[in-house]
Amino acid sequence: MLELWTSEDCVKCKALKEYLVNNKIPFEEKVLDKDFNTGDLISETSKRNNPTMSFPVLINDNNCYTIKQIFTRSGQLNQVWLEEVL
Repeated sequence: MLELWTSEDCVKCKALKEYLVNNKIPFEEKVLDKDFNTGDLISETSKRNNPTMSFPVLINDNNCYTIKQIFTRSGQLNQVWLEEVL
């Protein structure tokens, strides 16, 4: 199951969540301070050799994708990349 790790006030998190919902991609959302803390995020992303403290994060099995992969340098959702990976 795909996991989406988010923060409540994160605009990019909301954009990615909307993309997943609109494209009917099943996921489980984990929200900072509700479902996990920052230490959990660092631990989980480090296990997958991609440590981060930035949101959003996608975790799929042993793969961890961070803002660097999910969004382009200009800050747009990288839809081409998402279609290839998901």
